[in-house]
Formats: sequence, structure tokens, C-alpha cells
Amino acid sequence: MREGVYWIVCFEAQRAAELYLKALHLALTALHPYTHDLVELLESLKDAGLEPPEELYTYADALTPTARWPGIQAGSLSATTEG
Repeated sequence: MREGVYWIVCFEAQRAAELYLKALHLALTALHPYTHDLVELLESLKDAGLEPPEELYTYADALTPTARWPGIQAGSLSATTEG
């Protein structure tokens, strides 16, 4: 494979899955959890009466970000103020 910026593909895949799961929640319950965690979104579908396939949890865990913004690891940003 050629060298590339693959993190953006993973970020966009996670966002697409997150939006799909939230839309499914909205369709079933008129509400959705406020989280970016795909595993948490899958778990909460059980409360709506669905049983997601176990294999989805593996993919969801792999795509769930440790930080929300692509290319940035959790805890790597510090708050700064400009005077």
C-alpha cells in the first residue's frame, strides 16, 4: 500500500457509524445518547429492544476514538489563552 493519511478514513468511518446509530436511536425512541462511543451506542440499542450482532462490537471498539478530533491523541492539547 502506498503511504497515506489513513487516520482521516478511520475518523470519517467512525463519524458515519456514529450518525447512523444515532439516527436509528431517533427512529426508535425519538432520543439519542450524547456520546461518540460506538460501543456505548450499540449497548443502548438493547434498551430499545434490539440485539446488535456481537461482531459489531469489535468494529465499534476499533473505531471509537480516544480523542474527538482526528490526528490528535487524548490529552495532547493544553488550554492556552492569549492576552
